[in-house]
Amino acid sequence: MFDKAPFAGVSEELQETIIREAVETLRPVLYHDGRWYVDCVRIRIKAVKEEK
Repeated sequence: MFDKAPFAGVSEELQETIIREAVETLRPVLYHDGRWYVDCVRIRIKAVKEEK
């Protein structure tokens, strides 16, 4: 379920700990009626370069 690429160079044990903690944290919010739901938020920003 989780993408492993962000964990490159991290021990298998630490990977599993991070994933387990994420699941425990998100379960009350994103797991309903036996299904996981995606929580997607788009962040939009606008940058303005100041003239010197």
